[in-house]
Amino acid sequence: MADELKLPPTGLSPALAAMVAGAQTPAVADLPAWQGLMARVKKLTRFDEQSLTLLGHDLVWGRVAAEQRISISLRAGRDLQARGLPAGVERVAGSAALDERLRDQLAACNAAVPDRLKAWRAGTDLVTATPGAALFLAGAPPGGFSFTCGTCNGRGQNSCGTCSGGGRVTCSRCNGGGTTMCYSCSGSGRKTCSYCGGSGRQVNNGNGPQANYQSCNTCGGGGQTTCWGCGGSRTITCQGCGGNRQVNCSSCGGRGAIDCAPCAASGTQSVIGRISCDGAAADSLVFTCEDAALKSLLERFTSISAAATHIAMRINGSRVDGHRLTTQIGGTIMANRLRLQVGADVVELHAMAHSQAILDYRNIIGRLLQADIDALEAATRLPLRPALSPPEPLLAALGHALESEAVSMVLRGKTMKDADGTLIGEGFASQVRSLVGRTLRRVHWQVAAPAILAALLLPFVVHDIMWRLPGDKVINSIAAATLIAPLLIGLGADWLLRRSLIGRMGPVARPALQRLLGQLGLATQARIAVAAAALAGAVGVFFL
Repeated sequence: MADELKLPPTGLSPALAAMVAGAQTPAVADLPAWQGLMARVKKLTRFDEQSLTLLGHDLVWGRVAAEQRISISLRAGRDLQARGLPAGVERVAGSAALDERLRDQLAACNAAVPDRLKAWRAGTDLVTATPGAALFLAGAPPGGFSFTCGTCNGRGQNSCGTCSGGGRVTCSRCNGGGTTMCYSCSGSGRKTCSYCGGSGRQVNNGNGPQANYQSCNTCGGGGQTTCWGCGGSRTITCQGCGGNRQVNCSSCGGRGAIDCAPCAASGTQSVIGRISCDGAAADSLVFTCEDAALKSLLERFTSISAAATHIAMRINGSRVDGHRLTTQIGGTIMANRLRLQVGADVVELHAMAHSQAILDYRNIIGRLLQADIDALEAATRLPLRPALSPPEPLLAALGHALESEAVSMVLRGKTMKDADGTLIGEGFASQVRSLVGRTLRRVHWQVAAPAILAALLLPFVVHDIMWRLPGDKVINSIAAATLIAPLLIGLGADWLLRRSLIGRMGPVARPALQRLLGQLGLATQARIAVAAAALAGAVGVFFL
């Protein structure tokens, strides 16, 4: 079997290399995949390798037969560009010469495709490699010609259509009049006398009812004075144009011309012709494996590059048919099959020998944590009564469940990519989010219930105290009760919740809980309920 495998030693541990040579099953502790799994378990849960019981492990084998088809398509095209010919483009006489050049280049490149495909395939044994477009465009540099821009006749600029080339337009603020209505007097030319306030008289002597009045010396008894802003003319110089009636055109900046867009203000355009290459690759893979579960996992790979990450593959042969290269690729599948006891479940994992990766962790972290979640589920079924703090069994179960980093990650909305994403199944993640959300709602409203009752009764207590104070007793008592009760009790309920819930959690659980409380909006709901209760109490006080 060792002669049949011929797996490359690159990336294999010494234990795996010995296994390939002698077809021996390595010790589990020597498998990097097992070591990586244990590292993830320790990081994401409160468990370690003692929590996983290894029922057995063995080697499973299989083969993969793949076919890679690469098709090359060449075409000639031309592009119209602003400015002259860029560097690297060969100049031709004109449009006809460019068409003839492109025809010759396309014919030569098409004729060379089969030989170039064969040479490329012979030069690489990488099963994931694909040829680049430059390989098929060698000897066919772009060519082109330039000409005077017809839009601007080579000037690089065109007359501005907004100002008709004059660079100036009528001021929109004054409509070309050069003046605007005085904003100080609103166009009346007069303002209320600031000395007499518009009454037209001022005190001569005395004060109060005995005061003698005379005509105002400032306005002459008219009650108004000439506007200081316009001097009585009712208009002022336009601040938009400074009285010039026109302003610079905003389109051209006062130049009277705008840059020509087709030639980018260069006065020249160019036509560039080039050969372009379009490549298409298609893969087909057939897996043969004695282990049906492993075969199902491998069939998720739809490309050779994805499969080659986990399977040692080699090129068995190739053929060229015109512009198509077909490559036959084969490989030997070797994986360590691990059977684990996780809680009440038996889980089978497959660690690929070539990549030392486990293809699917089958929710192993979720299975480990299921007992904690079940305990929390049972604690939430206990009857709850209004109290200043949640019951101890519920707090203990919640803290126990949130002690694992994996649960906190689920509550924070974090996800793991690639195969690591199968450490926690979506079903388990949904169960955790739903259960913890329901638990927090029950705990929050259990603490909030006494606060709501206190908010309802406190206005009557405050009313009794305020009634003994001087002043409008009814207004004083109702106002104080309405304002003080929600504030004090709402703050008290928040403090009790954080002290009895978040304050009792560990450093791993606190951030996730705080984020989830904010998302659920429980604190806001409780404040609204407390305020409504206090208002109801205040209304009751009013009718006493």
